[in-house]
Amino acid sequence: MNQKIIAKYVRKGGTQYWVIECPHCGRRHWLKAGDYTKDPMESLGLRETLCGELVILESQCRVCGCTDALPCPGGCHWVKPNLCGRCADIILNRRYPGHKKQQNPLPATGGGGVAG
Repeated sequence: MNQKIIAKYVRKGGTQYWVIECPHCGRRHWLKAGDYTKDPMESLGLRETLCGELVILESQCRVCGCTDALPCPGGCHWVKPNLCGRCADIILNRRYPGHKKQQNPLPATGGGGVAG
């Protein structure tokens, strides 16, 4: 069975990357997620590391730590590669009191990343 790895989202030089600490070789790997025109979330899932091992990449909210496997209570969705909708609304409410919660156009499925 392939190991799930939390991947950190990074943009650098016009390219998007998922950065992981490889459980097989112990090194940091920068795995390409595409240029700025692509949705980096599409490059998650089963990937080959630079040392040739297969892992499952998973994103994590930078604020609350939720993932697709462990979403926020009641479910959430991704608004950025590393920010869930619940945390985005909390941040917006702090900056702009009275902010109305964004409605998620996707059906509620529970995952910290797909919909909810």
